[in-house]
Amino acid sequence: MGWFLVVALAVACTVVWVGFSPEIKAQVTTFERLTFGFLGLLILACVHALTRSKVVAHEDGLTVVNGYKRRDLEWAEILAINFPSGAPWPNVDLSSGHNISMLAIQASDGASSKRAVRTLRRLVAELS
Repeated sequence: MGWFLVVALAVACTVVWVGFSPEIKAQVTTFERLTFGFLGLLILACVHALTRSKVVAHEDGLTVVNGYKRRDLEWAEILAINFPSGAPWPNVDLSSGHNISMLAIQASDGASSKRAVRTLRRLVAELS
C-alpha cells in the first residue's frame, strides 16, 4: 500500500506540473525544485523504512526489523508477546526490561495479526 501511495502521489504531482502554464513553471526557482525533490526523497526513505518492517521466527530466535533497525533476539531473552486491546501493534517484552514494538504486525490487519501473535506466543512458550 505504501508504494502504491508513493506512485499515486508522483502521478498526481506530475499531472499538476504538466497542467501549469509556461509562465507559472518559469516562476519556480531552482531552490524550490530542489526542495521539492528533497521532500520526495524523504517520503521515499520513510515509505521504504515502513515497508521493510518484518518479523521472522527461526530456530535460534526472532528477528524484528522496524524501519532501518534490525534486532536479532534469542528465544531465551523473550519473556512475552503483548498485544493490548487498542494498540496499533504488538510488543516483545525482553528479560533486559526493554520492549520492542513489532511494526510489521498491524492491528488493522484484523484476524491475521491475531493469528501471528498467537503463533509467536506459542513459539516463545515452546522455545524459551
